[in-house]
Amino acid sequence: MNSRYLTFPVAFLFIFVAISHHLVQAQPEPGDVFKEYVWSCAMGNPGCNCGGDTFRVGYRNGAQNPTNPVEFAKNVDVADATKAEVILEVSRCHIGTHDLQVSVNGNGWIKVPLPFDDYESYAGYYFPVVPVPINQIQAGTNTVSLKVAESGGSPWPQLLYSGAHLRVYYDPAAKAHVGGEITAPVSGETIGAPAQIVCTPGQGSVDRVEFVGHYRGVNWESDGVYTQWHYVYYHGELSRHIGTVDAAPYQTQWDTEWIANQPDGIKLAARIVAADGTIFMTPAVTVGICRPGYDVEVCEITSCAKAWVTRGGSKSSTFLVEGDVSRIRGAQVTTVTWGDYNPDGLINGVNVGKLGGGGYTWDFDVIDIDESTAKAAFKQGENTMTTPGGGHHGAEVMYPGPMPVVKFSAANDCDNAQVDARRTASRARADEKIRVHCSGGSITFDLRSGRPAEVSLMRLDGTVVARTRVAANGSGSIDAARLPNGVYLLTMHDGTAETVRRISIAR
Repeated sequence: MNSRYLTFPVAFLFIFVAISHHLVQAQPEPGDVFKEYVWSCAMGNPGCNCGGDTFRVGYRNGAQNPTNPVEFAKNVDVADATKAEVILEVSRCHIGTHDLQVSVNGNGWIKVPLPFDDYESYAGYYFPVVPVPINQIQAGTNTVSLKVAESGGSPWPQLLYSGAHLRVYYDPAAKAHVGGEITAPVSGETIGAPAQIVCTPGQGSVDRVEFVGHYRGVNWESDGVYTQWHYVYYHGELSRHIGTVDAAPYQTQWDTEWIANQPDGIKLAARIVAADGTIFMTPAVTVGICRPGYDVEVCEITSCAKAWVTRGGSKSSTFLVEGDVSRIRGAQVTTVTWGDYNPDGLINGVNVGKLGGGGYTWDFDVIDIDESTAKAAFKQGENTMTTPGGGHHGAEVMYPGPMPVVKFSAANDCDNAQVDARRTASRARADEKIRVHCSGGSITFDLRSGRPAEVSLMRLDGTVVARTRVAANGSGSIDAARLPNGVYLLTMHDGTAETVRRISIAR
């Protein structure tokens, strides 16, 4: 998701957030209040039936389809709840298994969204977010079951999952929570390596503070999206985020040595977790990044082998290097793998080291490549990463494949570097189907779809307060001058997709 914050010199402050067309990328946004109820095989829960603290979903070797209901969320609070979603930790261990669905509390089956249409052809350890009707969530204990299609695709339909979490959102105006903000750095500043980040909570008892960043980085999430709020859940625990602090002062040192240059800036926020489990995501600050003497590039992967399992033989991906390879100072390759084999990684035929694996559990690994090896391996433009075949089961290399990060020497003037937080915050993504502007007491929008659409403004409880039709590639507006302060949803339906914006109105 992509968030932007605009302040206008009139009597309104509109805060709006674009929600991705692929719901698998849904995440909490600044200003949200929610609770996360976490269940994982690794937490000693009964019923797990596969190695690596996982459940099998499927048909053979003890797998169940559908799975028996698991009590994955207990003591659930539904007071002032506005929406809910289930987050899964899923491994596509048998390529071609399809139609994963989830049922909460014995209700109807809900299809689990995919990052893209052909995702079932790739190995992947990913974290889909499944919207669940709020009326299916009950106070106290909740159960979840999963199932997959019985035929088609894989001859042995099976997936593994190691965690199933329930996230319940609440009306921020009604739900008691501990507020707070990022107090250092401030928007417009530039961070270096390392970066000190400070969160100052408001009144109330705090259990911990979890720091997160929205930036272009390594796609540990296995969904092909490089720019997002970066974190994953691993066996129920928040992971691959900036850091967690469980005692005052709530500050952390972020090692940014291998964080890519960010021409659009980095958003920093904190998830303040109160003693009762209520979480508040602070407003974001937008900062630049500059390191004296070097730049960093996350190389975009342009193709990834389908069914990347080394027992099936050699597999390859391609990626781009934009920087001047004569200035390379070193590199890293990051991978997520699973299996009984630790394959070599070859970049354009040069062996850069082992890419993880070696056990029947997921391996989040980082391989350091020294300067001389990196200069021999990388070339400007398109490059090829290859793993030779091998292993009894083999190493499963998760989508989007091994991800190179390259460091280049550079003469950076970090003392004078700065980021225009307003320009960065208001930049529109090229693939958005609706662009929203706020002027005076009106919400105005330009449709970027070649189809006519219906645009609605509704409260979080689903009550529509305004609706209008907009011509293909046309413009429209909604009068918000008399609406009470609060959080609203702006939805656009064009018959092929839905785009949703969260809008806060404050006078």
